[in-house]
Amino acid sequence: KKLRELILELAVRGKLVEQDPTDEPAEELLLKVYKENEASSSKKSKTSEFTTDDAPRPYSVPRSWAWAHLGDLFDIVYGKGLPKSKLTDEGYEVFGANGIIGKYTEYTYEHPQLLISCRGAYSGKANISPAQCFITSNTLILRNCWSYLTLQYFYYALTVADKSKIVTGSAQPQVTTANLSPFLVAVPPLEEQHRIVQKVDELMALCDRLEQQTSDQLEAHETLVDTLLGTLTQSENATQLADNWARLAAHFDTLFTTEQSIDK
Repeated sequence: KKLRELILELAVRGKLVEQDPTDEPAEELLLKVYKENEASSSKKSKTSEFTTDDAPRPYSVPRSWAWAHLGDLFDIVYGKGLPKSKLTDEGYEVFGANGIIGKYTEYTYEHPQLLISCRGAYSGKANISPAQCFITSNTLILRNCWSYLTLQYFYYALTVADKSKIVTGSAQPQVTTANLSPFLVAVPPLEEQHRIVQKVDELMALCDRLEQQTSDQLEAHETLVDTLLGTLTQSENATQLADNWARLAAHFDTLFTTEQSIDK
């Protein structure tokens, strides 16, 4: 888990892949994004927001990158209300606060969407919905045409971002559009966004392999402990018990290294 977090932290700070001086700078990219947003929605263009805003930056990024508010990059809207009583066994998947909660006869979005959980214990958590999915009102949708931005990059950026300040309420945590809109996110050039996603995916696949190997090793270890403890408890007499114990005691430090093996 820590290794995965480190990979993402390096990625969103511009330290995972090299910068290419031929890439279009992010400031020029943002002008296109804001213009596209203005044309495709009722949102007012804020084409100078990334240069005039004086809010402190969470960390330093490469010179070719730029900072932008989520509300300027995305049209942030709530999902649609859907009572649990209306969920069905068949149909299109329904995405709740943090995953699929059932199915329904309709879907609200044809393509995968970038999401932020907005109610309950998962408030602030980033997700990506599947295609042809009904997204409930427990989630905020960060809508964009994705012509100049990469959905997967922003999912990674929001996954590791410190979003504690946008979550309000203790008994019932929530995230509102008003809190999420001014949140700052680092924007790399489009070509670099693609390179970052490719490198992160490659390294995450290696993490998956390491995790599987560790899981396999732990399973083998548990089987070994079970077998040796079994021979100990099934000893028929004192001599046999002494022999079995001697065999086990010789490898005591190797066998009893996990919480489960110690409990056994």
